[in-house]
Amino acid sequence: MEDIFSYADELGPAKIIHVYEPSVNLKAVLVVDNVARGPSIGGIRMAEDVSTGECFRLARAMTFKNAAAGLPHGGGKIVVYGDPKMDKDQKQKILRALASSLRNEEDYIFAPDM
Repeated sequence: MEDIFSYADELGPAKIIHVYEPSVNLKAVLVVDNVARGPSIGGIRMAEDVSTGECFRLARAMTFKNAAAGLPHGGGKIVVYGDPKMDKDQKQKILRALASSLRNEEDYIFAPDM
């Protein structure tokens, strides 16, 4: 098991949330790196081989990008574990389940992965 606390420093992460919904085969991780300037904002990436550590590094990059742009947001990132080329209907089910699972999360704003 990965030691998720090994990523922690004075900036974050503020929280790491693992999401699992077996009815649609949803497995995801949300890393909210920093909320000092406001709720975190970052993309959603779908990939089969991204670790929690890589998700943390992507969230930290968003913290720095948002700060450099002067945005009133911290950084965050969601990784959905799956094939990005999967059937469109299955992908929609997974993303709807993700949104439903995180609907009350106030420290993260969903954005597209660029």
